[in-house]
Amino acid sequence: MTTIQEVKARHWTHVAADALREALIYPLKAYRHRYLVANAFRRELFGRFKGSILGVGWVLIHPVFLFVTYYLVFGLLFNMRGKPNAPVSWYSFYLFSGILIWMLFSETTLRSCTIVVDNGNLIQKVAFPSELLSLPLVLVNMVVLGVGLLVVYAGSAVWALIEPSTLAITWPGPEFILIFPLALEVALFALGIGLFLAAAHVFLRDTLQIYTVLLLFWFFVSPIFWYPDFVARGGGADFLSRMEEFIKANPFYSYTLGMRGAIGITDHPWKDALAGVAGGLLPALAAFFLGCFFFNLLKRRFADEV
Repeated sequence: MTTIQEVKARHWTHVAADALREALIYPLKAYRHRYLVANAFRRELFGRFKGSILGVGWVLIHPVFLFVTYYLVFGLLFNMRGKPNAPVSWYSFYLFSGILIWMLFSETTLRSCTIVVDNGNLIQKVAFPSELLSLPLVLVNMVVLGVGLLVVYAGSAVWALIEPSTLAITWPGPEFILIFPLALEVALFALGIGLFLAAAHVFLRDTLQIYTVLLLFWFFVSPIFWYPDFVARGGGADFLSRMEEFIKANPFYSYTLGMRGAIGITDHPWKDALAGVAGGLLPALAAFFLGCFFFNLLKRRFADEV
């Protein structure tokens, strides 16, 4: 190895070590800049509805109408697609719970993809930790998730007054406590993927279009609309058996399973909630650290590229 090659090797080793260190101290950095994060969070939350009549009230209204739509279309019109012997409202709750956890991920990653380019002027003029730009997006979407859960239980309460014998879920049981580590795992997973996409988009402006296509595919191979019994009843049992390992390797297999267990719409709520949290931990940590590492590896070149 020549002297120049040795210098380059030491340089990239040093850069990689710095990127890894930055990933490890991300929580500390977020705490040190908590006021910056809090201001960005408020701006993101209220900025979404700037100029609208109802303002931040849309955070509640949107999931309410989404749930009502799912109930009317899938809970009533297409109830034959529910599990055998399932309550009338089962599929609408099943579908809506999957959508909620998916929205936390998809909204965060899609907005994160262009976050560095969109803040190019800020990055060029101000010295600040740009890896924190995606954090307010995650926090806002966690608020939306919380509101969505309130809608789920409000819908359950209303249906209990109408026809309690056909209720899909009841009030939260002890398994509901697992919704908090589960939401944190999905947030970490989304943050890691978002950081990776944000860094990639700086150098490859097709990243958003590519990811949008991949995200659509990811949505349909995740158990959000479908479930194993439904696929088997529809004649897809052979396909499902061949794809079983691939399906279970998808992190959203664990996240949706845990979500539905935590709110009590599976046959074994506590077991499924625990399985979801346990199965989703490694993907969340891996995505977070790899995303942070990749972002910090490239961020020194952002000011020149944006």
